[in-house]
Amino acid sequence: MVVLDNLREGVLAPDLYDPALNPLYRDLLQHYGAVALPCGVRDPDRKGKVESGVGHAKKTPLKGLRFESLEEAQAYLDCWKERWADTRIHGTTKRQVEAMFAEERPPLLSLPLEPFRRYHQYGERTVHLDGCVEVEAAYYRTPPGWIGRRVQVQWNASHVRLIDPRTGTYSASISISSADTTASRTRIGRRELRSRLTSYYADVWAGYFGSA
Repeated sequence: MVVLDNLREGVLAPDLYDPALNPLYRDLLQHYGAVALPCGVRDPDRKGKVESGVGHAKKTPLKGLRFESLEEAQAYLDCWKERWADTRIHGTTKRQVEAMFAEERPPLLSLPLEPFRRYHQYGERTVHLDGCVEVEAAYYRTPPGWIGRRVQVQWNASHVRLIDPRTGTYSASISISSADTTASRTRIGRRELRSRLTSYYADVWAGYFGSA
């Protein structure tokens, strides 16, 4: 669980029971198996406790220091953490930080094997009669039974992701590297569909005028 302030990058619309989260932040939390718990509006006591860690990091290990590279800064912070941060006595609990973390470590989840994919673009698409949605002039197949539905679609430079309209969960992730093959195969399917519809309506009109 992540307790956060109602910053715009995380919460689009604050609400005590059903806050609207930023889609990108929501995806990040879901990828790592976490749940957001935004602070209440005008609740300074809780917010102060959440934000105290930022001030502690700025004032204690980094104040007045400059580093030539990220590697140098990381090495310094690793040493600071091992020699001071982990061994200090916490001001509120009056216990050693390292000992408290050792108790909290067992229930923590392991990191996912795959890295988080950032989906920069979002949109809604209607599933066409051939069972595909169109994203930037390419076509991607959806699971059976989605024809005619409005679905949420997310995409970046490498993948397109489809969200199940009933459950709101991720249903499929398709590599954009296969977009040309998918698009050409879908265009063939579209031509076949148009041909069948043309033949069908031609038969209908022929039967209508023939009987007249």
